[in-house]
Amino acid sequence: LIFAFSFFSKKDFGFLNNRITGSIDWFQKDTKKLQALIDIPAGEFSNRNYKNIGTLKTDGIEFLINVNPIKTQDFSWDFSFNVAHYNPKVKHFDDVAEGYFIPTGDITGGVGNQVQAHAVGYTPFSFLVYQQAYDSNGRPLEGVYVDRNGDGKTDAKDKYYYKSTTPDATFGFSTKFKYKNWDLSTSVRAVIGNYVYNNAASNSNVLSVTSNDFMQNLSTTSAQYGFKNVQYWSDIFVEDASFFRMDNLTLGYDFGDVFNKGSKLRVYGMAQNVFVITDYKGVDPEIFGNIDNGFYQRPKIYSLGLNFQF
Repeated sequence: LIFAFSFFSKKDFGFLNNRITGSIDWFQKDTKKLQALIDIPAGEFSNRNYKNIGTLKTDGIEFLINVNPIKTQDFSWDFSFNVAHYNPKVKHFDDVAEGYFIPTGDITGGVGNQVQAHAVGYTPFSFLVYQQAYDSNGRPLEGVYVDRNGDGKTDAKDKYYYKSTTPDATFGFSTKFKYKNWDLSTSVRAVIGNYVYNNAASNSNVLSVTSNDFMQNLSTTSAQYGFKNVQYWSDIFVEDASFFRMDNLTLGYDFGDVFNKGSKLRVYGMAQNVFVITDYKGVDPEIFGNIDNGFYQRPKIYSLGLNFQF
C-alpha cells in the first residue's frame, strides 16, 4: 500500500481583456509506504524482496503565462512561457539502520555495478560515487580519490551523494506569428542542473587495453581523461547535462479558397529536433534515467505537408 497526502495551491490571473493570462501553482506532497526492492534478513525465502519502506516529500512551484501582445486583421503574435522547480527528498526509511541506502542505477561494464542510490535526506536517484582527486595541473589521477571521512584510506565509506537526476529548473517557450496567409511557429525547452552519468565515457577506457593510441583517439565517447583502466565510480563521469533545445520549427502558407468557397489548402514545412546547445560530452543530454550507456541519437526530421479541407 502507498499513501499520499497533498497540499495544492493554484492562482490563475488575467489582464487586459485576457490578452495576458497565466497561473501560479505551488504544491507539497508527502508519500508514505513507498515500495522498494531491498535486502532482507537471513531466514526468509529470498535474499531480496519488495517491502513498503520509504517516505518521500516533494514540493514544487510552476509558473505559466500566455501573452497575445499583437492582434490585428493582418498580423497576430502570441507566446507562452512556463517554468517549474521540483524538490523531492527521501525523508524516512522504516526499520533500517542509520546510513542505510537503497542502491540503484545499473550501468554497463562489470557485473551488478550501480552508481545511484536512494538515501534519507537526499534526492531520489542521487549519484553515489567517489570524489575524484587531481594533480597540480588539474588532471585527474587514475584510481585516486578523496578520503572524505579522514580515516587514512579510501574505501566504499568515502563515496558520497553527488548531484541527482532532478534538475534545478525546467523552462518551456512557444510562440506563433501570423501575417496575412503566412504563419511561423516554434517551441523550445531548457533544463538547468540536469546531471547524467556518462557510462559511454567510463567504458571507453577499456579501449586502452585492446587498441593503440590512434584508435583510442577515434573514440567518440571517450572523455580522454588519460585513464588506462575503467574507473566506474569516479564523479568525473557525472556530467552537467543542462541544455537548451529547439523541438520544432514550422512555416506555413494558407492558400485559402483554392477550389471553391469554404475549401482551404495549407502548405507547410516543419523541422523537428532542430538543435540542442549543451556542454554535455555525450551524444544527447536528455537521457531516460540519466545513465548514458548507449543512447541512440535523436534524428533531425524535415518534412513537407499539405492540409486540405473542402
